[in-house]
Amino acid sequence: MKNLRAIHVLAAFLLSAAVLVTGCKKDDPVSPPEEQNPQELITTLILSLTDTAGVAPGAEAIFRDLDGPGGNAPTIDTMKVQSGVVYQATILLLDQTKTPADTISHEVEEEGLSHRFWFTVGGGAAGRITVTYLDEDEGNPPLPIGLETQIAVSAGGTTTGTYQVVLKHYEPASLKRSDTNGTLGETDIDVTFPVQIQ
Repeated sequence: MKNLRAIHVLAAFLLSAAVLVTGCKKDDPVSPPEEQNPQELITTLILSLTDTAGVAPGAEAIFRDLDGPGGNAPTIDTMKVQSGVVYQATILLLDQTKTPADTISHEVEEEGLSHRFWFTVGGGAAGRITVTYLDEDEGNPPLPIGLETQIAVSAGGTTTGTYQVVLKHYEPASLKRSDTNGTLGETDIDVTFPVQIQ
């Protein structure tokens, strides 16, 4: 009788263990969650300057880093501008690891509520260059994006300095509303061009 009871107990234990193992079995593979807004690769930033009076020659400064951060050093042009000239400036962002190149600027414009460029003028160019935003997002109130700006160079002698361009990505977009100095959000790209005022 004791042996029969022991067999029943053992059978009940094995049945429970089998149910437990079956319950833990993963019948369906679990897919990793999709990234909601994957960060784009920006290999190239082209800053194009056009004299609003149509007198001074246009200028272009290009940052290019085709293998991304940590690889070969990027190439950075000098931004050459004329004293006393007001330029309309546009920024083009590209991912040139793709063929054809992916124009990231379109996504920044479409997602303007969560993007903003910040500009800092340094060295001898500080106080000589004034930047005014020309584009805005669709927020209420609208806030600057920075793909299009006006760069005014005051009259004076030749000098050199720096022009830093930083693109911030705000998630959630409400962070952009509360960021008044460019310290919040993720940095999508940070480029400092040497400047020559001629």
